[in-house]
Amino acid sequence: MKDISVIIPAHNAGRSIASTIRSLASEADLIEEILIVDDGSTDGTAEIAEQTGRQSGLPVLVKRVARFQAGAARNVGIKTAVSPWLYFIDADDIHMKDGLRNLLLKGTEHGSTGIVVGSYIRRTDGVDRLIDAPAGYGPSKLENAGNYLIDKCETINVGAALIRSLAIGTVRFPEGVAYEEDTLFWARLLTQAGVDKVPNPVLTYQISTARADNRLLVQPATQFFIWRKALRELGTVRIDEDTLRRREALLAIKIARVHYLHGSFRTAERFLMIARPMPKTARTQWRFWRYRLKLWLNRSTRTPEGPGGSHKESPDLRT
Repeated sequence: MKDISVIIPAHNAGRSIASTIRSLASEADLIEEILIVDDGSTDGTAEIAEQTGRQSGLPVLVKRVARFQAGAARNVGIKTAVSPWLYFIDADDIHMKDGLRNLLLKGTEHGSTGIVVGSYIRRTDGVDRLIDAPAGYGPSKLENAGNYLIDKCETINVGAALIRSLAIGTVRFPEGVAYEEDTLFWARLLTQAGVDKVPNPVLTYQISTARADNRLLVQPATQFFIWRKALRELGTVRIDEDTLRRREALLAIKIARVHYLHGSFRTAERFLMIARPMPKTARTQWRFWRYRLKLWLNRSTRTPEGPGGSHKESPDLRT
């Protein structure tokens, strides 16, 4: 039974899109459509995807947009998809054989299941690490969402989860944010969807440290403010203020860490000041004070601020 719409946002993914599509071939009997949301590509991504679909016997459909954001492209896919289950995968990731089959089998065991999550391989700069499927979910959807935001359970990877279309409803990826659009999407979805999991790895997830860091280096104060506004909208689905502020602290410390490692010490200090009054766990307190100490030790050997003119911004966002 072909019950799954696969959604792949793609921007200039001509070098990798064929491998991603071909990795889905073992699941052809389950896939109703593979929606390639070609987001302003100029390298022939769409043509390569269509050709790969024909060669692999897979139902590849291309929708061209110019949104220039993965979250916005995924939202186009949600609106376009026709199947009862949705599966997102990025255009440089590799699906593992029988991954969808295992996810769908688990998802259909209970009508209350809205999200099925599998394990995945995280390939960071060429080094592989197995990430277990998230644990610790209980019967309370609101509690699950809150625990997800404060890192009490493993991050759900977009390409390692199968989602029931009816469970999504009006939930969409936030648009206009530079990072953590996936986190905000999952948190909102968890408030209304039950979770199940399979232990099997379903995906090899490619991540570049340099690319991930760059998202936090460009216009740090402006982008943090935009992200924080999107985060606080989760209050409309009854996620409490304390949880939202703890998430702010986690991200502010992460941004401070990246700027510290890139020599942007003043910006790192400012983001630690943002995190200082916010509630933190013992583990987060350790990370906070560790970088406070590092910055104190480096005050006498300051280097110019990092890329993207980040030193021009003064992220005083404590109110």
